[in-house]
Amino acid sequence: MVTEKSLHDKLDEITFSQDLLKENVYQKLKDISESTYARLGMQLRSIGNFQHRMHASEMSKDEVDTCTQPSGHFDHY
Repeated sequence: MVTEKSLHDKLDEITFSQDLLKENVYQKLKDISESTYARLGMQLRSIGNFQHRMHASEMSKDEVDTCTQPSGHFDHY
């Protein structure tokens, strides 16, 4: 015969198991969130570095173009 005590014990086991699962899920979500933010930070730094290199490359190209273009007063002979 099932006693009230055994039902309470079983309920306590189930509650304990559910609490552990909740803690595990919470920790996994926290880990995922932290790693996602870390990856996002790395990607943003990479994008910033790329933009900086592109800007520097454009500036160098503009300097070369400016130096190699003839001045306007020699256009008409």
